[in-house]
Amino acid sequence: MTHTYQITGMTCTSCEDKVKKALQSAAHVTAVEVSKEKNSATVTMSQHVGLNELQNVLDSKYKISAIHHNEIAEETKSWLETYKPIVLIFFYISLVTGL
Repeated sequence: MTHTYQITGMTCTSCEDKVKKALQSAAHVTAVEVSKEKNSATVTMSQHVGLNELQNVLDSKYKISAIHHNEIAEETKSWLETYKPIVLIFFYISLVTGL
C-alpha cells in the first residue's frame, strides 16, 4: 500500500535525504519518495504503518501529517432528475389550460 503525507520543516535537498532515510528505517516501509518542492513524502509499505510511528523515526524538526483532499466530486444527474421540475410545471400548465 502507498500513502502520501505532508512533511513540514524541509528547507533543502539535504533535508529531503534525511527524511527519506529516516522513513525508510521504519518497519514495513519498502520505498520512499520525498519532495521538498511539494512538501510531501510518498511511502510504500508492506503493512500499514501508523502516523505516530513515522513521526517517531523523523527528527523533531520535521512534522508529518496526512494530506486532506478538499475536492468534492460532482454528482452526475440523469436527464429526468435534472429536468423533472420543468416537466412537472409544463404538465401542470397543460392540464390547467386544457392543451
